[in-house]
Amino acid sequence: MLAGEVLRRREHIGRLEDEIAALEAQMAALDQTMQLADSRVDPTSAGVVRATSGRYHGLGSLTTYVRDQIVAAGDAGIDTLTLCLRAMLHFELPAESKADFLKFRAVSIADALRRLARRGVIEHAPRPAGGTAPAVWFVKRDETLEQLASRTRTP
Repeated sequence: MLAGEVLRRREHIGRLEDEIAALEAQMAALDQTMQLADSRVDPTSAGVVRATSGRYHGLGSLTTYVRDQIVAAGDAGIDTLTLCLRAMLHFELPAESKADFLKFRAVSIADALRRLARRGVIEHAPRPAGGTAPAVWFVKRDETLEQLASRTRTP
């Protein structure tokens, strides 16, 4: 299992390196274009612009906020709808329409929840089949050695 995780991360690093190479090629092409358009312009004069740094008060802050809300909920857990409403209030996001709210929930909140679940930080309670109730999220508890042993024992 650990070897699989190492392999998965190495593959991810490879994809990131490919993305970096493509971005660097784009930057070089843009620098060359600026040089042709006006040789007096220094391409580095604007500095580095971090496009996501202002979103939700900084990179990763929405995911951190969602995690903190789930931790604070304790054993009672917290449902997706409540998480979404709290995050919108916390980050002072306008919900001018139901569509804005649904998009924030379906994209931003869902992404933060997926990221935390993938890391093994959180999990949700089983939902009844065919139900429309929002998922309830909890901090993922580590299994005890006894629980692990009981799953591997043969009856």
